[in-house]
Amino acid sequence: MNAEQLIKVKAPAISWLYRIVLIIACVLATTTVPTTGVMGIIILIAFLIVTVLVFEYYNAEIEYSFYEDVLSVDRIMGKTTRRHMGSYAFSRAKLVAYADSEEAMRLQHSNVHTYDYLGRLSDREVVVCYVYDDATNEEVRLYIEPDEKILETIKETVAESAYKISEK
Repeated sequence: MNAEQLIKVKAPAISWLYRIVLIIACVLATTTVPTTGVMGIIILIAFLIVTVLVFEYYNAEIEYSFYEDVLSVDRIMGKTTRRHMGSYAFSRAKLVAYADSEEAMRLQHSNVHTYDYLGRLSDREVVVCYVYDDATNEEVRLYIEPDEKILETIKETVAESAYKISEK
């Protein structure tokens, strides 16, 4: 079974400071155009380009694509640029549970790489998965916010003993 999901990513708080500073810089550059002439127009255009790029950079989404037994995670910035974050094999998953569950807390202090693929905008529960990274063949910890379709696909893929998410 295959499934895909897009989640919006909450921009960091510092991004608002960058945006405000760039907007103020654009306004100041606009007011200096009459006195600086062509140089003022060039500076204004440069500030406008940088402002648009910063706004687009912080307009991000994370895409979960689950095909066969592999979860592929991509980050999409500005609806144009896609960056592959990782591919993870769920056929040998050790645990799939809610992050605040007893089973997840028991493994919380294990020495594995941790990857956080959360959008932090939805009210979905965070799921922790102990799976294998396809690139390094090492066990890793993933934090994800899957919808029901992705969870159903994961449930069909992983061993019954590893799937600890109860029905609500």
